[in-house]
Amino acid sequence: MVPAIVAALIFRFMFNDTVGVVNYLLLSSHLLHEPLTWLSAPDTALPAAIAVNCWKYTPFMVIVFLARLQTVPRELYDAARIDGASSVKTFRYITLPWTLPVILIAMLLRTIWTANDFDLLYLLAFGGPLGATTTVPVEIRALAFDHQDVGLASALAVCAAIGLCLAAWIYLRAYRRSETQLQ
Repeated sequence: MVPAIVAALIFRFMFNDTVGVVNYLLLSSHLLHEPLTWLSAPDTALPAAIAVNCWKYTPFMVIVFLARLQTVPRELYDAARIDGASSVKTFRYITLPWTLPVILIAMLLRTIWTANDFDLLYLLAFGGPLGATTTVPVEIRALAFDHQDVGLASALAVCAAIGLCLAAWIYLRAYRRSETQLQ
């Protein structure tokens, strides 16, 4: 788990159009004919920011999924093998239902973290170019501090909180349903 400032500085350098390693690798493998301005172009800024966000939180997700996979009883796999179940059916009827509650909780956490992620996006592209990486937290900051409209910023923050509560309710309802199917 790398601090946001470290990840932002590393990826700003990696996505640099003249000395960045991403353009170098894409140009040397002939996937590109000219360097891209990853964080300066509206078309590529958001995909680059999404890639950085995914990279930053992948270790957490891997640890959570691996921990749950290690709790699946071996007897279930042995019984499926004896019954002649294919690997696809074993995954569908044993692995996926067993890991679904943890997948849902991890998705809930990632939804909340991504919806509130301000620092990484702001440090990567400052909400630009042309608002391409402006998310709700970046907009709340701009409304409150750049435009001095604290009321509108507060209203947007409350709406975002209500949306997150609704998403959490949906995730937790699906979680309860998946937990009861395991019993």
